Amino acid sequence: TLSGDAKKTATLSDGSTIIGQKLDSEALSSGFLEVEVQGLNGPATVRLPESFLEAVDGDGALVITVMNSQMRTGTTAAVSIRAASASRGWVSVQGLKEPIYFTLPVEAESAHCAYWDEEKEKWSDEGMTTLGADSEGMLSCSSIHLTLFAAILDGFISALLCSK
Repeated sequence: TLSGDAKKTATLSDGSTIIGQKLDSEALSSGFLEVEVQGLNGPATVRLPESFLEAVDGDGALVITVMNSQMRTGTTAAVSIRAASASRGWVSVQGLKEPIYFTLPVEAESAHCAYWDEEKEKWSDEGMTTLGADSEGMLSCSSIHLTLFAAILDGFISALLCSK
């Protein structure tokens, strides 16, 4: 539980890092909430707009997991972003008024942002914006929903489709 403490961190045996961040108007008082999570390949940063509070009924928690890059083939980094409402439990967050922004560590400049489409059981970049990689190896992305996101090596999805 996050009562009392606004933030809890745990590292799993596979090297994945999980952060639970309490969400309320105080946490987002500057107009946004930025959370950095250290992973095996470097930090991932998630930045939520103040309007995100509406998705969790004004009070809830954000759970961010930075996963070991070996989790899914073709990815250089992966981060899961989920939200829970104090009154409704886990909530599906879709169609935010303002996008969330996040960065992922990448080893190659030829990567783009994608999410795991659970219905189609494949990586998709539909509705994602790849803002680009910086000189420090951080790929910036934006989205208006929460899910499992990753930096996908360019050409990986095409090569996979051609092999089927």
